[in-house]
This record gives sequence, structure tokens and C-alpha cells, in this order.
Amino acid sequence: MPKISVIMPVYNAGKFVSEAILSILNQTFVDFEFIVVDDGSTDNSWDVIQTFSDDRMITIRNGKNIGNCKSRNFGISKSKGKYVAVMDADDIALPDRLWKQYNYMESNPATVAIGAQLNFLGTERKTEMPVTYHEICAGLLDNSRVMHPTLFVRADVIKQLGGYDEQYKYASDYDLACRLSLTGKIENLPDTCVVYRLHPDQISHAKRLEQQEYADVIRQKYQIAFINSHKSAQLPEVGEDETGYPAIGHVIGLYIMSECINPSFRDQADRLLGFNLDNLHSSIPICIKKGMLGIGSGVMYLLRNHFVSGDEDEVLENIDDALYNYISNYQMNSDFDWEGSIYYLRQRALMPYRKKTSVRLKITKALIQLKFYRKTRQLFPKYFQRKTNSVYFQVKAQYMRLTGKRLSYCFPRDMNEKLHWLTRYWQHPLKTKCADKYLVREYVKECGCEGILVPLVGVYNSANDIDFDALPSKFALKCNHGYGYNILCKDKANFDKENAIARLNGWLLEDFSKKAFEFHYSKIVPKVICEQYLEVPGEKSLVDYKIHCFNGEPAFFIVCTERDSVSHSVVLSSYSLTWEKLSLMKNEGDAEIPKPKLLEEMIAYARILSKPFPYVRVDLYYVKGKIYFGELTFSPSRNIMSSYKDSTLKMMGKKLKLPQKI
Repeated sequence: MPKISVIMPVYNAGKFVSEAILSILNQTFVDFEFIVVDDGSTDNSWDVIQTFSDDRMITIRNGKNIGNCKSRNFGISKSKGKYVAVMDADDIALPDRLWKQYNYMESNPATVAIGAQLNFLGTERKTEMPVTYHEICAGLLDNSRVMHPTLFVRADVIKQLGGYDEQYKYASDYDLACRLSLTGKIENLPDTCVVYRLHPDQISHAKRLEQQEYADVIRQKYQIAFINSHKSAQLPEVGEDETGYPAIGHVIGLYIMSECINPSFRDQADRLLGFNLDNLHSSIPICIKKGMLGIGSGVMYLLRNHFVSGDEDEVLENIDDALYNYISNYQMNSDFDWEGSIYYLRQRALMPYRKKTSVRLKITKALIQLKFYRKTRQLFPKYFQRKTNSVYFQVKAQYMRLTGKRLSYCFPRDMNEKLHWLTRYWQHPLKTKCADKYLVREYVKECGCEGILVPLVGVYNSANDIDFDALPSKFALKCNHGYGYNILCKDKANFDKENAIARLNGWLLEDFSKKAFEFHYSKIVPKVICEQYLEVPGEKSLVDYKIHCFNGEPAFFIVCTERDSVSHSVVLSSYSLTWEKLSLMKNEGDAEIPKPKLLEEMIAYARILSKPFPYVRVDLYYVKGKIYFGELTFSPSRNIMSSYKDSTLKMMGKKLKLPQKI
């Protein structure tokens, strides 16, 4: 087994790739494998790669261009080393790079990843990335502080994290660095280990705007996770409002660090806060996201939790005036952040001041003078009746963010809205039982369908209770209280038991109902179950038949094929109950899927299992001439079915007849 797996994706880098390959093959440290993934290059990259015949090289060519992230994840999935080293096809690794990073990691077992400095080719410029873990954490609150081409990480850690998150394809390196820092210690060597090449075809040049948009999302996600995981128990959690303005989220994180890590971070926080308050100007929009109201919301958090001192009226006077002026000159056709404005004003007006002449009176009087407060109470009464940190306020905010539409519980129409209604108002005990991946087996037996259950190997309260020696050579492990908690073992002899135990125990601690706002999971007692491993000889993955059922009646199939556990890609196709090709999805597979021989039996099972429910999706497998039960799904895609066409969602919404509230 090699000590290090060097992963290098290549796409149209024919001019540079030879030099990059040589820089790895000529390393002073020699115990490594070099996985080179050509991502469907259209230039001579593959021909250049093929000129090298070193036994340590593993060359892979994608049939088509799938992207940098997916190619890196694919390379990681093939790796066997204790460590994974990142390499780019247009850079040059200095001869002692691997030796320095390997020795450091071996000497520092608490460190999960290490970066280094780099030089810019043809110049005397050198990066000055922070070296210590806490300095890197502070820097990540603003932007990446690990030069990705120098990253060297423990293989078990990056695999446990799932590699690169492909939804952030142009900034996935920043996201990975953030997740690594939340997992364990991440540092930078002070030494230069890589020479970095600047050219116009780089992602950082060609996709700069998209990269910045992804980075904005990652930054806020990290700020919220970092602050809430490091703050004291007495402090309230922050959310998207307090971190709406990136620099203020950074400031809050630094103040938290000054309290729990090192007081020296306070000076940095004070300077950054002062700079932002001193440089308020009219070009900053009146909204939460990257706007004045985001600044104000974050500053309120700092003042009310005594990180900084000052009179809130005076500190926020410029922001208040800007909002009032905007309201007084409001034009009906202008773009206005209604939700953000109501949230900000409500927070300001409801502050428990000590003074008799409170800001509440001042703000309320000003709002009445502008005839805004009365109007917004009429238009949005619920915002003044409920706290904006309630679960359902968060659900609505998430719905607006992901769909661009308002969520209506009063008049739900399409499928997404009705799924949210069911999640909130139809909490039948049977729904919770059938969402439990273990107890649902009892329900299937009660329905007389025991013959389609996948054979059960064992049930465990903790992953530590699993006797792996007693398990078959192939098996499937899953947690019962959510979805996505699956580990497949195709060969027990090469199975990483320690990694599996760590992942399963971590999942057991998660409250999936809060993670995904799916409240039928909240009363499930977490367990680990082990089932027989299902496979079809000669096929990479099983075909998954998902039958959408409305009020106990099957309606249509969604068929999942070519599922890739590494890239998380899947091909979706829709079929009628008579197996006629439909077109219900935004992107459907072109290939015709053979009609299952036991199609009528599958429909019959779905009809039996779905009978008590206003809506459920019955997931089945067809393996070697036998039907197997997968699961019952009540909230597909977390109630936001973005892969379905709008016309499909409207059609499904018409089919779904809502029950009485429970």
C-alpha cells in the first residue's frame, strides 16, 4: 500500500501537464501512487500523459468532461494511500514537497490536513498564508486560507467528509478547507512547496463571478457553523440575518474567538467593525444579504450580547435613517426586501431597553408617521405575531431562498407547498413509524408483504456493538432515523471498520428532523441496521423504482439508474403504470428502460403499502426476478422537488387531496 495518493485531474492542459507530471515523479519521497484523471480533454493532454510509463502512475480517462470536482472525487475513490495530496495539471511541485508534508503529518497526528506556501511562476512573489490552526480558522471566516494546490490531507478524513462538495464546483476547495477545519486541526507549512502558474484559462480567471457566488454561500455557511459551535452556551445562535453582511459575520466570528481562544482576536475584530461602520454609504443596498440591514442585524447581536458597548440608537442611526428614507420614497415597482426590513424593524422595536425614553417608542412613532408600520401589519400580520426565529419562519425563508416563491400554508397548490403542509399539519403516528427504516419492517409485515423485505442481518443501538466478524462478506449498513445514512460493503476483507464506526456513531447523534425540517423523524429512536447486500451481476448499481402514490393509489414511476456513490449522480426517467415513457422531470435519461417482468406485482405492493397515506412514495428494487422493499418516503427532496417540471408539480398538487389536520 502506498503512503501517499497524489490526485491530479487534467483538462486541456497539454501545454503544462508534462512539467506537472515530472515534478511529481521526481519527488525525493518515492512511496506514492500518482492518479491522473483526464477529464475528457479535447487537446493533446491524453497523448502527453500516455508518454509516461512510471509504475507509480495510474491513468484514467473520463468518457466525457464531468468537471474538476467530480474528477477529483473519482480519483479519491480509487486511492489507496494513507494520505491524499492535491496536484493541479498546470502547477509544479518542488522536489521535497511530499517529503516535507508527509513527515509533518506523521509527527503531528492531531493534524488532519496541511497546506504550504507557493511561489508564482516567473515572479518573486510568494504567498504568506497563516501557519497556525486558529489563524487559519479566523481567515476562513473571510476567504480560503489554504492554497489548494498544496493541500495534503489524511485519506480517511477526506473520505469520511465525502470529498469535494460538487454543488460548489468553482469554489469547492474553499468549502473543503472549511469542513476540514470544523473536523480537526488544519495548518500551513511556512515553506514553499509548489510553484503556481497564472494563465487566463484557470477557473479563478474564467469563472470568477460564479466562483465568487459560490464562495459567498460557503462563507456564510462556515461563519454560522463556526460561531454556533464555538460560542458559549449562554449566547443565542446566529443565523443568516446576523451573518447577512459577510464582513459583519467575520467580525462576530472574531469576537467569539477572542472569548474562547485568544483575546488578541478582539483587536482585529474592533478594527474591522470600525471600518465597516465608518464606511457606510448610500450605494450599500437596503436589505439583509450584503446590505445595510445585514450590518444592522449583526451589530445588534454584538451590542445585545456585550461584545461591544454603545448606545444602539446612536450606533445604528445611519442605518435607521437610510431605511426610513427608503420607505418614505418607496415606489411600488421597485425591488424591496420586505422580509428583511420587517425582521430588522421588529428586532429594533422589541429590544428590552432600560431607558424610559426607549428606542421602541422612537421607531414606532417614525413608522406610524410614514404609514408603513400600519400597512405592513395589515399585509403581513403573521410576521408581528410570531418570532422570526421560529422553525416555520426558517422553513419559509428556506423555501423562498431555494424556489424564489413564497410558501403558502393557507392555500397550498403545487406539490411542494402541499408536502410542506403535510409535514406541518399531518403528524400521524403511523407516518413516524414508517419513516423509521427499522420499524417500517413491522408495517410491511402487517400489510402481508413480508416476502419483499430485504433479509435483516442485525440491529444495533451503537456502531460499537457491531460484530463485524459475524457479518457476511457483503452487507449494507444504515441508520434508521433519516436518509443518506448508508454504508455499503462489497468486500469485508478490505472494509474500513474504524471509519464506518465513526461515521455511523456520528450520524446517530444527529437530529435529522432539525437538519431537514422533516418533523416525522423527531420521535425515532436512532439505531443502526444491517441488511443483506443487494446486487445484480454485471451492473454497477441497482435500478430503483420509485412509485408516487396519492391517497392510496399509485400514479407513476420515477426510475433511477446509473447511480454513482462517488459523484452522487443518477439518471432519472419517468414511466406510466403501463410503462409508457413520460417526461415529468427537467432532465431525463434518453435510454429506454426495460419493463420489469413483475410490473403488476410492484404496482399491487405499492397500492397496499400506500393505502393509509394521503401521499407516499414507495421505493422498490427488482433483483434477479424478485421484488425487494426499499423504503417509504414522505418528503422527497426535503419537500422541494427541484428536479421536477413546474407542470408536473402542479399535476401532482391536483392529485393530492389534503386530509384533516392531526
